[in-house]
Amino acid sequence: MLPRPTSRDCSHSAATRSLSNPGCAREGAARRVRLRWLHSQRVEYAKQLLESTDLPVDEVAARSGLGSPANFRIHFKRATRVAPLAYRKSFGTPACAAARVHRGAHNSSEHTGPGNMGR
Repeated sequence: MLPRPTSRDCSHSAATRSLSNPGCAREGAARRVRLRWLHSQRVEYAKQLLESTDLPVDEVAARSGLGSPANFRIHFKRATRVAPLAYRKSFGTPACAAARVHRGAHNSSEHTGPGNMGR
């Protein structure tokens, strides 16, 4: 059996574009599996937040660890085949939907306030 490669061995192998060391190829595959699992866990957590809270999408992106809001939207849609707000509309709790409607009625000045100059 071959000895387990070190990170230094694999980084050298990757730098020279040689994956002739089978241990490095296995380590790379294992890393991809771990990253896919982590990504799926982050998406699942984001789904829970969208279903059970009325947090803005920006906050869901930050809490779930999927990066910027734009990056979050891309990854979430790729994983679920639906945009985050559409997901919330379909699967969110009625209490959260009512809170969003109520909050929107009181915060309508946010969109037309002096800081936005009519945008």
